[in-house]
Amino acid sequence: MSSREGPRAAGTDGSDFSHRQRVASHYSRIVEAKWRMRLVLIIHVVLGACVGLQAIVSSRGLQLIPIWEWTWLVGCLSCLVGFAALKRNNVKMLKVFMALLLALGVAPVAVGLSLLAVHRPIAMADLYMLMVAIAAGFTHVLEIIVGRVLLESWDVKGEKNQ
Repeated sequence: MSSREGPRAAGTDGSDFSHRQRVASHYSRIVEAKWRMRLVLIIHVVLGACVGLQAIVSSRGLQLIPIWEWTWLVGCLSCLVGFAALKRNNVKMLKVFMALLLALGVAPVAVGLSLLAVHRPIAMADLYMLMVAIAAGFTHVLEIIVGRVLLESWDVKGEKNQ
């Protein structure tokens, strides 16, 4: 061990670094997973802003938006719960976020994809919503995967966060 002043501690030449303490691997996973979750949540919010803006700007008007789009737009507010769960490392809030994501995110996208897949000519707005629905579905899958990694990593730390 070295000191601020004076010679190095007796019995070591500095090569004993391999025996020193290291950061536990699950802490590294938590940091990486939190970064990825923030990124995916931001993508979710951006998709929601694009859909909301498109609905406002389009000739359809807000009153003609299909119910699955309204439900999905309301589900974008669940990202606030996700951000709060990440900030506080809160397992319960992350579980609430994932439940809201399934109910107000995945389910409306599945309904929307099934409605857009009916046998009729596809208009340009429908093609746009099809692309957004596929991107949203992919985003939701990533949120669920990263959420599971976070839950498993936080579970290693113990019951303190529950």
